[in-house]
Amino acid sequence: MKPNLLLKHKHGAIIHAAFALLFLLTTMTLKAQTPADFSGKWEFDKSRSGPDVAEPNYDGTVILEIAQSATNISFVEIYIHPDRSDWKTSAELYNLDGKEQVRKDNSGTNRRSTRWARDKKVLTITNLDTQTEDGVSQDFSVVDSLALSDAGQTLTIDRYRKNPVTGETRAKKVYRKK
Repeated sequence: MKPNLLLKHKHGAIIHAAFALLFLLTTMTLKAQTPADFSGKWEFDKSRSGPDVAEPNYDGTVILEIAQSATNISFVEIYIHPDRSDWKTSAELYNLDGKEQVRKDNSGTNRRSTRWARDKKVLTITNLDTQTEDGVSQDFSVVDSLALSDAGQTLTIDRYRKNPVTGETRAKKVYRKK
């Protein structure tokens, strides 16, 4: 009796199709799990941003420098004005492992943490400062959600603040890649 070659070819085609589909799904899953990389120099775009504390009123250029590795991310702001010397903030460093960092000093406690969205395209950074003065504790919180768009050429930071001085505020900060 002759073997049924047609049956063997059908099974081979099904097996090849199954492996191809498995490969595509694995590749898509790995790509979805690669975190967004916010590294680089970003220029603040006043025209596309909503109100926040400093940048909208500054009459120079604001550059946000971000350095990101697999384990942490840091931010430095540089304020550039043609009539004055540049001014640079100290670096703010955050771990990307999701664990809360706690720092205590004379004025209170700072708690900071990061959290990636499920697709690892949005990074949420939470800062909670609890300050105690004359035995009274007050919480000052800032939550920033960072996202890239326009093929990585635009960085948007949605900011939420809550504190006893200004209440609850929201701002949208938009930056262009330099």
